[in-house]
Amino acid sequence: MFGILGLLNGLIIALMVFCNGYLGNFFKGFQSILIINLIGILFSSIILTLKEKKLKIKKIDKNIPIYYYFGGVAGFLVVYSNIICLKYITVSALIALVLIGQIIASSLIDHFGIFGVKKYLFKKEKFIGIFMIFVGIYIMNF
Repeated sequence: MFGILGLLNGLIIALMVFCNGYLGNFFKGFQSILIINLIGILFSSIILTLKEKKLKIKKIDKNIPIYYYFGGVAGFLVVYSNIICLKYITVSALIALVLIGQIIASSLIDHFGIFGVKKYLFKKEKFIGIFMIFVGIYIMNF
């Protein structure tokens, strides 16, 4: 079930990158990001309204680490960089580069236990796998 959901997530991300990137051709970068996020807020509001009887806004918990809120900034930077990159490289090249970046970042987070996650030591087999993925991406795109 989760494997299918992960695959569906990948398909949606590729579609999102394409749509967001080419929307940037019609609007300036920051305008397109505003439009994209407003549509996301509208869609979220509709889903919440359909799912919940009443929307409840909770008070921000002071015990939540501040870096947990960085997701919004990261989302902004991802969408903005996609808009910029799609003017110069293909959707498949961009997605491939994003994936290798995610693999490297997540491996470092796992290895060092950043953000309080359980440590999973970086073994040489993982390095070989990442290198092979990088070579495959290079061959596929360049």
